[in-house]
Amino acid sequence: MMSLDHTAEILAGPRAIEHWRELVAHRVDDLTATVERLRQAIDALTHLGKCPRDDPLSCPVTAERVEARVAKAIAGD
Repeated sequence: MMSLDHTAEILAGPRAIEHWRELVAHRVDDLTATVERLRQAIDALTHLGKCPRDDPLSCPVTAERVEARVAKAIAGD
């Protein structure tokens, strides 16, 4: 969701601020990134729930995801 301040700025329209469309575009980008992270989480959890392995870390798919996540964390992403 957007903050009340951002919502008020956007609804005030061009008379109040010139960059309201930029605020909207930025928020769309933020939400798109959030949706992508959620889709990745859903995919990972769905796989874990269906994975035939008793130990999740013995699964090559899960191990690859964990390694990628650790690498991102180390890189500061």
